[in-house]
Amino acid sequence: MSVVVDLGCMEYGSEVSVAPLLERFAPSLYLGFDPHPECRDSDEVVGTTLVVRRRRAAWTNAGSVYVVVEGTRTRVATSEDGDGELVPCFDLCQLIRTFAEVFPGPVVKMDVEGAEHLLVRHLVATDTDRLISRLLVEWHGPGADLLDSLRCPWEPW
Repeated sequence: MSVVVDLGCMEYGSEVSVAPLLERFAPSLYLGFDPHPECRDSDEVVGTTLVVRRRRAAWTNAGSVYVVVEGTRTRVATSEDGDGELVPCFDLCQLIRTFAEVFPGPVVKMDVEGAEHLLVRHLVATDTDRLISRLLVEWHGPGADLLDSLRCPWEPW
């Protein structure tokens, strides 16, 4: 039994992640998260995989976070953006620790439009990166050197 956690699961045009992740890892459970307004909560079975999608943002704590919608993309709001739209968020490390008890070695895909900087730091600081069997990251902007501090295998997405 395995789990894939897909952060940034919305699919637009040629940007798809669900099918490639299901094909490559054949998980028992796929958890997809995206704070984009078009993301709808859904549960379905695809082959032998339970596919669960939720409109939520991965973050360093549970609660709510402001996001900015830029066409097909969303990103966490900065002070320069103003408020943005308030969406529910979850603590990524807590989610990984919880699921790793049942599904050892989750795969995590991160395409989070700049939030990967903070999330990778959070994974390392809480030692949660050791629980991940593979981290797939689409890196936005400078700072990819943070990946050198990871204690799990990673590759570009």
